[in-house]
Amino acid sequence: MRFPVKTISLAVASALIVFGCGKEAPPPPPPKAEQPAAPPPKPTLTVKIGHSAPLTGPQAHLGKDNENGARLAIEEANAKKMEIGGAVVTFEMIAEDDQADPKQGTTVAQKLIDAKVSGVVGHLNSGTTIPASKLYADAGIPQISPSATNPKYTQQGFKTAYRVMANDEQQGKVLGDYATKQLSGKKIAEVRITYVGELANLDASPVTMAVLKGLLTPMVGENVNYVNASLIAAERGLRVVEAKATQAEEFTNLLSLEVRSNGASAVFAGTLSARREPRIVQIDQTFIEASPEGHMLVIKNEDKPGLIGALGTLLAEAKINIAGMSNGRDRPGGTAITVVNVDSPVPAEVLERVRRLKNVLDVTHVKL
Repeated sequence: MRFPVKTISLAVASALIVFGCGKEAPPPPPPKAEQPAAPPPKPTLTVKIGHSAPLTGPQAHLGKDNENGARLAIEEANAKKMEIGGAVVTFEMIAEDDQADPKQGTTVAQKLIDAKVSGVVGHLNSGTTIPASKLYADAGIPQISPSATNPKYTQQGFKTAYRVMANDEQQGKVLGDYATKQLSGKKIAEVRITYVGELANLDASPVTMAVLKGLLTPMVGENVNYVNASLIAAERGLRVVEAKATQAEEFTNLLSLEVRSNGASAVFAGTLSARREPRIVQIDQTFIEASPEGHMLVIKNEDKPGLIGALGTLLAEAKINIAGMSNGRDRPGGTAITVVNVDSPVPAEVLERVRRLKNVLDVTHVKL
């Protein structure tokens, strides 16, 4: 039986329609999720920090040490990605060489001001720090001196001037106070104050007054001040001698104090360490390196074993923490000096117990 072509074609078309209708069309692909827009980058801020110190000349090694310290601090701060007001801060150091010269110091200060620094670390010496401080104050730029010890620096009243270490007055007061206590009961006839090195080029009167205040306060009470100290010394017949030596042998700066009484004398000397920190370096004939700060026990003892252990135990029992200790001796087996920095006052009964320790010859409590 033959089917017309038309019929076959219609049947095939119908079959295709049925097949097509019976198979679902694939669903359209889901719409792609919109990616959140990247946040805009945070604004950046560059803060310039000035640094000034002698980078050439005899004190260049000290200046480079200070510069390296400041540079390291800036690198550490930058690594923390600090922010100010939502802006990422980058600290940039601008270093200048003041050559330890006051005139160059003011020239450098003006250069840093013109460079729009936000603060200054420096200068190293009092002689350059003080004249530069007026320029920084007028410009409203904070100045932090790591090592200027002349009291005048912060006595000028500038709100922009900061120091991070003790000044010469404090050191002089400690030497004077200790000298009086060492010569307790003896009338002091003469005090000789010698300024060596850079100190010889500065106005020494504030330090001399501090020494006299330290000497006289234990004898006449708290009525002694920096204004009347020289007058009280004269009334008591105390001869005051000042000497200066610009050439330093072992130390760049040295403050030496010799106190004489009838039949006795005591010698003390202080300086600045390589890190520009105050140090007592000589007590009588014994060389030492002690920090003049806080509460101090100054012990004269026989150079024999056992003292340090016994002293540590005694102070621990009294709940007095030792912050630092240094000692020196005139010769092996001779007389030694032990200086102990403690965190709290030492009561009189504890001081007496220290005095009774084996091999202890004397002990003095000094408070800075």
